[in-house]
Amino acid sequence: MRRRGLVLRLWTHSCSGVLLSAINDLIKPRAVIGIEINEEPCKLARGILGSIYSSTEVICGDAFKIAWNYKADIIVSNPPFVRWHLVHNRDEVLKAIVSRGYGGS
Repeated sequence: MRRRGLVLRLWTHSCSGVLLSAINDLIKPRAVIGIEINEEPCKLARGILGSIYSSTEVICGDAFKIAWNYKADIIVSNPPFVRWHLVHNRDEVLKAIVSRGYGGS
């Protein structure tokens, strides 16, 4: 399988990092970055994955703020459940996503 560049995995509940591990094993990317907002699961995933893979980084923080600093080849995401109709700045969010090369046609 062709080795990809950067895989950015956004998931607000990564728990122990099982999905990050699967990405490393199946896709064989140059790097995988996981972002977890909750400190305890973040530390758990960081500890487990750091002992197995040298190409995996787990960042503790808000994916909606941190992810914009990266340009990824693939994004695997399990975003928080949001009632889209209650998001007041939907147009701003969509423009930000499209302006960074994601979405759109």
